[in-house]
Amino acid sequence: MRTLLFIIIVSVAAIAIGRNTGFGSPAETPNQNAPETSTEKTGVLRYRIQGPDGLVPGRITVLEPDVDLVALGGPFDDRHAVREDVCYAMDGTGELVLPAGECEILASRGIEWTLDRRRIDVPAGGRVELTLEIAPAVDTTGMVGGDLHLHTLTHSGHGDSNMPERIVSLLGEGVDFAVATDHNRNIDYRPTIDALKAGDGITSMVGNEVSTPAGHFNAFPLDAKRPPVPSRLSAAPPLFRLLRAETNELGVVPIIQVNHPRWEGIDYFSQAELDETTGSSDSPRWSPDFDAIEVLNENCLWGWRDPENSPDIDTGSQTHSSMRDWYALLDTGHRAIATGNSDSHSVKANFAGVPRNYLVSSTDDPGAIDPREMIDVLRRGEVVVSSGPIVRASIPDRGIHEDPRMATADENGDVVIAMEIQAAPWIDVDRIRVIRNGDEISTIAVRPDRDRIRFEDDIRVPMAEDGWIVLLVEGDDSLAPMVSGKKRPVLPVAIVNPFRVDADRDGIWTPPLDRVQTELATMNAGSVDAAWTAASGSERRRLIAAARTTEGINAELKAELIARGLLDDSDERTMVRLGAARGAAGDVRFASTLEAALIDDATSDRAAVAVLQSLAVTDPRKANERLQEFITTRGIENLRNLGPKGLEAVAGPAPRHWLVAGPYPGAEDLETFARSFATLEPPPKTNGGTQGWELKRTRPNGLLSFLEITADQSSTENAIAVASGWIMCPRDLTATIAFGSDDGAVVLVNGETILLDRTTHGASPFASILRVPLRQGPNEVIVAVENGTGDFGFHFRPLDREATVMSSIDD
Repeated sequence: MRTLLFIIIVSVAAIAIGRNTGFGSPAETPNQNAPETSTEKTGVLRYRIQGPDGLVPGRITVLEPDVDLVALGGPFDDRHAVREDVCYAMDGTGELVLPAGECEILASRGIEWTLDRRRIDVPAGGRVELTLEIAPAVDTTGMVGGDLHLHTLTHSGHGDSNMPERIVSLLGEGVDFAVATDHNRNIDYRPTIDALKAGDGITSMVGNEVSTPAGHFNAFPLDAKRPPVPSRLSAAPPLFRLLRAETNELGVVPIIQVNHPRWEGIDYFSQAELDETTGSSDSPRWSPDFDAIEVLNENCLWGWRDPENSPDIDTGSQTHSSMRDWYALLDTGHRAIATGNSDSHSVKANFAGVPRNYLVSSTDDPGAIDPREMIDVLRRGEVVVSSGPIVRASIPDRGIHEDPRMATADENGDVVIAMEIQAAPWIDVDRIRVIRNGDEISTIAVRPDRDRIRFEDDIRVPMAEDGWIVLLVEGDDSLAPMVSGKKRPVLPVAIVNPFRVDADRDGIWTPPLDRVQTELATMNAGSVDAAWTAASGSERRRLIAAARTTEGINAELKAELIARGLLDDSDERTMVRLGAARGAAGDVRFASTLEAALIDDATSDRAAVAVLQSLAVTDPRKANERLQEFITTRGIENLRNLGPKGLEAVAGPAPRHWLVAGPYPGAEDLETFARSFATLEPPPKTNGGTQGWELKRTRPNGLLSFLEITADQSSTENAIAVASGWIMCPRDLTATIAFGSDDGAVVLVNGETILLDRTTHGASPFASILRVPLRQGPNEVIVAVENGTGDFGFHFRPLDREATVMSSIDD
């Protein structure tokens, strides 16, 4: 961690490189890597960030050497924000303490501006002056850049940015429009903006990241004077109704944005069981009443990459790209737009404004933005998401439609999109990907020069049926050193929100899934072959989705489609097989086809997980027989991806009894304590607990509760209890064991430690998936669990049906 320091300087000799401390620091974040050197090895840089018409807000980054910057100024200087090797200057000027010698300095102002990169020599004990020149690199007439997801340490409780620093960093990144979205707070940036006299440079809006068990949602505009909406709600329908009813000074219904929808633990789409192949959910926690989906989150652009297509790149906890969910929702006719936001809580850890959203605007003056217009633009979908490329796209000839996002195909069945791409010279742009109804139908190369305009032409898209078009822009060179990803390169990308096309020119737009459902209603099983052969990958996904969701569909037709989907060979086979596997669950007719799909090399790991889940509820014994092969070919991590429901279905029976002893006082060395218990020897007696080994029954859910071994519940606090049993095996094998405890535990099998955990947590049945070598016959198991307070027990369950837990050899 590193520290932001504001220090009153009397002389340069008063400052050392490293951990200088200052009164009024907003956050303790000291730079552990900063060298501790004497003050004789420092100098002062007096810098100026010069724009075309004078000094401009901006960011100074010290590229070399690795330093912990100190800004020279008063302890309450709110016009600078400093972290590690980065300094934002609201007025475009300031002074920094640097190590004496050669330094490399970079001046910037976000993705719309040029950079100025200089090497300087800092004199020991002296000063050096440097003017860095930057300028707008693109023409953003008619649009403004907005970050719709921002935090502060002040109001969210984590990160390191205070309120003035948030505004200074936004100005330094050239963000025009900012929505305050601290967790469960209605926060207004305007008093801070006014105090900084920064109103000419930015417009803000009151918002709230409503952080609930159902997921995280941004709502805006809100009233800062009103109490925030309750965050305890665990279902979206009542939560969204409350958010829509919130009043505000604009008198508009608030926007609801689903944040990081597949970020494990706070992922609304997973919590509400959205099926990314159908765009629907049967969960009572689900509501489709939202306006936007944050498909790009943080500087790393979480949500963009699909783990399946990026095996060597960190994709976080997501199982698939958020774009998949969005495409499926678009197929249903949902009007949600894509957004991308920094989710910045800090000055540097995540830079504000990367990515951002370019909204159509009647003014280019960031201080004169009409907030009501921004809400209207978001609802209309006139938004381009970007981490670098500046994109304009429109359909000049929309036919009979007035909606700028809707058009009628021409007499040739085509739609012509006028497109322009601009970028700063340091930003790479390589290609345009044309997505029609989920299929990538063409890739257009962008000229490789670094001129302002990288592409300016019409794109003709054939449309045989009503549908939607999304345009994606990509560059292959990272944004470093302006934005450097900690775990993966940060790439320049842009997303043009969908155009909807009335291809049959009837004045009505029919969503793609609705069209397929209508077609299936009159199709018979004999027509499947022709329809399937002619269908694209995404169309096959829709055929499976329609087979699963169309009321009254012919049963034979549905079965034929599901069977084909399980062994699909299209470029979208993961999504097709995923949907088909879910459609086959519980239907014994598909047991053999599910098994064939499971062992098919063309089945991706993700689809294989879904196939095994479905096979487990269709034919549990057959699924269990395939379990070891699945682990060998797919790996233990993919087994974990089955989730609790899938693991429950595929697992062998939970043990019914254990021999138990305890409770005993807590021990420093839990592992040694556990080893002192020999199964065939009587364990020590306890006061009020067991008097040797006692047989205890597990609960119906498989939990062995140590709270039930004594009437004195106080004796179970800060205590240890032990269980003993045997795993019986017909042959030597490596078994898979599911284990979870409350709290920490050690598990010994045949005297070998297979798990040691001293952390505090609840007992989830499948918290740990363990691979354990077992020998033919009995295998001794000892489980020792330590408890702080509250619940006290464990789950232990072999997933292999060949391995059976018994409380004694004689069972």
